[in-house]
This record gives sequence, C-alpha cells and structure tokens, in this order.
Amino acid sequence: MPAGQSQRPCGLSSLVLAAAVFFGPGCAIGPQLKVANLAESPSVELRAVPHHPQGDFYCGPASLLSVLDHAGVETGLDEVMARVYLPDREGSLQIELLAATRHFGRIAYLLPPDPGAVLAEIDRGRPVLVLLNLAIPDRPHWHYAVVVGYDATRNTLILRSGDHVRLVEPARSWNRQWTWAGSWAMVALRPGELPAAPDRTRLLRALADFERQADPEAAGTAWEAALEWQPEEPLAWLGLGNSHYRRQDWARAASAYTHLLELDPDHLPGRLNLASTLARQDRPSEALQVLERHRPDPSSPLAAPWQTLHDELTAAGEATAGR
Repeated sequence: MPAGQSQRPCGLSSLVLAAAVFFGPGCAIGPQLKVANLAESPSVELRAVPHHPQGDFYCGPASLLSVLDHAGVETGLDEVMARVYLPDREGSLQIELLAATRHFGRIAYLLPPDPGAVLAEIDRGRPVLVLLNLAIPDRPHWHYAVVVGYDATRNTLILRSGDHVRLVEPARSWNRQWTWAGSWAMVALRPGELPAAPDRTRLLRALADFERQADPEAAGTAWEAALEWQPEEPLAWLGLGNSHYRRQDWARAASAYTHLLELDPDHLPGRLNLASTLARQDRPSEALQVLERHRPDPSSPLAAPWQTLHDELTAAGEATAGR
C-alpha cells in the first residue's frame, strides 16, 4: 500500500469532481514516472514551506494555507476555511481554492497535467498544491496535499500531507494518485511572478481571473510581468490598460490601449476602452474617430456598448462645438 494511503483521507470521498479522470482495470498500477528524466537537480526540498496539520476533512484549507504562507500571505486556518470549506460536503472544491487564492492577493495558476510542470515549480522554489485520489478510480477518495520536494536518486516526491510534515512518496504511486484525480495542480504566484514554464492560455486566464478581484496596482504589476515575457501579447496590453483605467491614470491607460491597437487593430474591446479613456480626458472628437474606425457586426455582443458610447461621444462633441 502506498504511504499516502495509510493516512485518513480528508473528505469528498463520494463527490465526483469535474477534474476527475477514470481509467479501466488495465491502469491499476499507474503510469511510470522517472523523476531523474524531468528534474533539474538530483534532489530539492523546500524545507521552509510550513505544515498545517489537517483535521478531519480539512486537507483543502490546510494545504492551501501552507502554499499561501510560503507566498507571503498573512492569514490563518479559520480565515481560509471560511473561504473554501463546504460543511455539507465535508471538504473543499478546486474552484473554491482558486477563488480563495485570488481573495488573498495571489494569482492562482493551474499547471498543465504534466508531472514535469510540478517538478519545474519545485526547482524554482515554489510549492505545488495537488489533488490526489488515495483509493481507486471507481471509488475515489480525494485528498489535497502539497508537493515540497523530490529525490531523483530514490525516485520519490516529498509532500506535506495530512498529519505528515514530511511524507516521502514513491514517484510511481504519487503519479497514479495524481493522475486518478485528474492531474490537478496549482501554484500561488505573487503579482509580478511568472510560473516556471508559462503556458499562454493558462497564464492569461489566471491573470484575467486575478484582475477581477485584485486591486488595480497588483493587477498592473501582474500584467507588466506578462508583457516582459510576451511584449506583443494584446490581451496583456488590454489588462495593463484596464489597471491604469481603474486608477484613473488616463494617459497611461490610453498609451496601453493604443499599443494594443497597433498590434491588433481589430481588437474591439481595446478600441472601446481607448475611446472611453479619451472621453475621460475631454477629447470626444478623437474618441469618436477611434471608435468609428471599426464598427462591430450587429450580432456582436459589443454592438450595443459600441452604439451607446458612439451616441454619447456624438452628443459630447456637439455640445463642445456649441460652446
């Protein structure tokens, strides 16, 4: 029996999660994993990652708290539990963990379903929150843990798990438990940090979700880091412009949106935002010119906002001309 299965699972034993992946009997042993083929070093262990013992059903809050603590968040188990623990289900769902990470001012980045991505984060000094299935695919028993290290020579991973401060798990059994839970893993990034190997779609989604809850300054820092990585990414310029707009820094917002439209002239959200920004600067004629360079299709969800802004700018321009 794998070491991880000797502990009491923390909950959600009968809840089928969206991320769960089920396999037939032929996969009972689980996929092979050679740490030495994926890791950068012979061994890494993030000893500074705190451990929070997990009471019954509390593996989600406790594991998330370990990751948040390491990412510099000052909070406690009660505050995290209030955000993620579902008493009726005696556990926590992934969506709650992601939302709570953003609530506490960190970017929740979902890793690709690749053990190499998990090890790459460890190599960068960042613990990884993972979902495991400690039972079998047909009768899953979900458990959250934190990967804090590996030993390539012994082909093991090191976890904060349950009451175990340092659980050493054979790589093959860990990979089976992880795969049978849908290969779900996340890291908590400080604004301005990037994952070890950024995936464009995953990163932009994580930053867009973070932007909805973050203060404008933190959001701006996050988008600036993305632009250092991909200077010609239109969505990052949109996000940066939005962060300046929310701070009422009209000049910088206009500059970001202008750069976006230079990269993608057909980017309608950027065009609407630039026109709105110019209007805020009492420049309705320029704003109207920007807006009229691209009229959306009537079926577009942005057709109505475009028309409303167009009418407002037209009226403002007429009022200015009549002064």
